[in-house]
Amino acid sequence: MARPKFPCKNHENRQTAKRCYQCREYICSDCQIRHDHHLFCSKKCVWIYDATRFKVTVRKYRTVAALVVFFSSVQFLVYFLLSSEIDSIQLQRYPESTVDSSAVLMPYSLDTTIIPFPQKISIDGEAPGNTLLGLWHNGKFVASTIAGGGNYSFKPQSLAFGKNTFLLWAIDESGRTSLVDSFSINYRSLRNGMLKIPVSHIRTDEKVVALTFDAGSLVTGADSILRILKRKKVKSTFFLTGRFIQRYPEMTSLIAGSGHEVGNHTLSHPHLTTFEQNRRHDTQNNLNYEKFARQLFVTDSLYFRITGTKMTPFWRAPFGEVNDEILTWAANCGFQHIGWSARCDTRDWVSDENSGLYRSSDEILRHLVKLAENNRLKGAIVLLHLGTERIQDPPYAMLPELIDRLRRLGYKIL
Repeated sequence: MARPKFPCKNHENRQTAKRCYQCREYICSDCQIRHDHHLFCSKKCVWIYDATRFKVTVRKYRTVAALVVFFSSVQFLVYFLLSSEIDSIQLQRYPESTVDSSAVLMPYSLDTTIIPFPQKISIDGEAPGNTLLGLWHNGKFVASTIAGGGNYSFKPQSLAFGKNTFLLWAIDESGRTSLVDSFSINYRSLRNGMLKIPVSHIRTDEKVVALTFDAGSLVTGADSILRILKRKKVKSTFFLTGRFIQRYPEMTSLIAGSGHEVGNHTLSHPHLTTFEQNRRHDTQNNLNYEKFARQLFVTDSLYFRITGTKMTPFWRAPFGEVNDEILTWAANCGFQHIGWSARCDTRDWVSDENSGLYRSSDEILRHLVKLAENNRLKGAIVLLHLGTERIQDPPYAMLPELIDRLRRLGYKIL
């Protein structure tokens, strides 16, 4: 019998039967973190879980038995105390590209090795046995380990493009917390620097325009669009989500087989920033590099499984929601963001005729043709969608006329 499902703690509209191993809250697939063969909802729960394991180890020693109750009661607060202290240290004590050996407060050693490809760093060293060590990267807790036999080692940590500050903290058998060491690394890559630059317009003086199609979860009208493009001998760029690829493998194969360029539109089309809530592009609290990378890499893998080819290293953020941090993450994944040009969102995704954003197919046509007549489409990237919820007056109805009018005005369509 199937297990009952409940709303995810972070996404109330998603039902799930999975629970965090530590706090027992229900979590959907996008909120899950795997650690030690268990599922967790956050790095905080991972830290508490590891600290609890450490507590069990400490109980084996008579000399620290009296401290077990105290350690158990305060370990939940340790995370918050260390987090605020780390923020202070980062800002006040550790300048860029330095290692402050005077900060070592306990008999530890720390060694690092840079792994050039794929830009990772290994961190290991010596520490008293059964010491719990926590690693922070750019202010975020990323890993923990327990020293065994006087040695400790973390799995290789990925270096982000730009500044990487690492802090290593320890909790000894008596429950005392101490800073072990810190260091900063500036990672520079010409390739990542170029990939980080978003593209919303093609730099050219020629009359060229790119028609791009986003495919999220709908396929209605896709056959008609592909037939029109084939008849008009136009090759376009399609941005597909992983969910679209899973639901419509035959359509995905048809798009790829027709010679169109295919980019990445993430796995599940999530909101990446808080723009919808506060009109600011702050990164969502439940989003980190690992979760974001999964959105791109899983989609790319699904596409490869069906077509036998990799996606073009371009991606488009759902709802156009990006910021500097997310662009950096995408560059680290090998993808460059392709947006759309000013006034080139056709708004074909609006299906409610009573909405002030709604445009009929004829209004979309007139809008784009007017831009072209005023030389406003030189190098423009136009946003269109592959599927539609419109039953009457589908937006792609204007596509043949649009292509013909643009060509008569001297435009080459990409």
